[in-house]
Amino acid sequence: MVEEKAYGVLSHNFIWILMTGIIGYFEYGSLDGALGMMLLTFVLSLLAIAGILPLIGQLVYIFLGNFYIIPAILEFTNLEKTWVVDLIFGYNLLISMIISATIVLILKK
Repeated sequence: MVEEKAYGVLSHNFIWILMTGIIGYFEYGSLDGALGMMLLTFVLSLLAIAGILPLIGQLVYIFLGNFYIIPAILEFTNLEKTWVVDLIFGYNLLISMIISATIVLILKK
């Protein structure tokens, strides 16, 4: 049962990375845009795990994401900030909030 849930989460993340790659390809018009958005999605998905820390996790995600990770990856890939970057950031922030809410509900039991 646990293996099935873990597989579902991993496949969901893989699909999300592919979708942002496709959107990045059409938004930036090149394979560089696709790979850059896939890299950004992967790194921000890892950072969303900060949601394990209730309430503080979202602040850590917002601070590190906005001031360190997004500028570093955009500079590394020579891309500009567009709505795709905001979409990726917002979606992963939502995932971080869901993780945080789940942890709070588990701790209340």
